Amino acid sequence: MTMKQFSAPTFNAEQLEARRNTIGASEIGRVMNGDWASLYREKIGEVEVDLSDVFQVQLGKHTELFNLYWLMKTKPEYFDDESRNLNERIINGGGIQSINQSDCNAISATPDGYCCINGVLGVVDTKHT
Repeated sequence: MTMKQFSAPTFNAEQLEARRNTIGASEIGRVMNGDWASLYREKIGEVEVDLSDVFQVQLGKHTELFNLYWLMKTKPEYFDDESRNLNERIINGGGIQSINQSDCNAISATPDGYCCINGVLGVVDTKHT
């Protein structure tokens, strides 16, 4: 795999609406810290949240593809051929939206990539933290 220029992924309106129906990996901390009520209000559309000026969110958007690339480069043992091929499609396509849900029908989250450890397919969340 060769290094490439990475651009921040974006979600269309349908993808953003689908995210409201689940709790994402980046939201689990809020639930664990007891901040579930405000998260619930966001999920049902009672409160709109603008994350465009939150540094951590913007940094994460701009580094996810690079972090996936770097993880595959430095930890190849975490990836089998199938997950490596999926991830290369994600990296070259500019984000997870380049993968159809039918490609990984067991995944209900919005992962940044996929891995395979000891024969078990899993998801990769490549936040900058």
